[in-house]
Amino acid sequence: MSDEWYISDRSEAFRAFRWTVERSMRRRDGIEETHEFFTVRVPDFVHVFPVTPQKELVLVRQFRHGIEAPTIEPPGGLVDPNDPGPAAAARREMIEETGYEAADIRPLGMIHPNPALLANRAYFFVAENARLRSETSHESTEDIHILTLPLSEVDEAIEDGRITNALIIAGLKLLDLHRVRGTGMRDEG
Repeated sequence: MSDEWYISDRSEAFRAFRWTVERSMRRRDGIEETHEFFTVRVPDFVHVFPVTPQKELVLVRQFRHGIEAPTIEPPGGLVDPNDPGPAAAARREMIEETGYEAADIRPLGMIHPNPALLANRAYFFVAENARLRSETSHESTEDIHILTLPLSEVDEAIEDGRITNALIIAGLKLLDLHRVRGTGMRDEG
């Protein structure tokens, strides 16, 4: 069985903000029948887990229009065309959304948020020894409230439904692997 698909037609179906929905007609290798597919082209985005010297995660609570409810998640956002890369975008988003800064931001990993529909990547970072240094700078579409959560309560926050965003839960798994492998901070509590 071949994993190759051939595209016979590709066009833009819809555009909004920095998002594009692309329509394509595709067929598998060796099969004549074509099928219609839609792909959402979205810029890559980042999430950064600021961790304070007290071993607390700095998180934001903000309203998400897709579920019409607030979520708890780390600071993050789209990689801007002016950002020199995902790490710079993570640092910018952390400062803008929380006012926290850290001397070092390290990568945790990259995931494909939903490869069936989305063509982008989500990058995760950790910023250890993060400290409040400046005022926040929110966009007019952001109503962000900053909170902290001890690392020792992360699993409980997932289990009791305070943290429900699947991407964030995946990122927390990367953070946990980072800690377990001994490559960074440990939750001693």
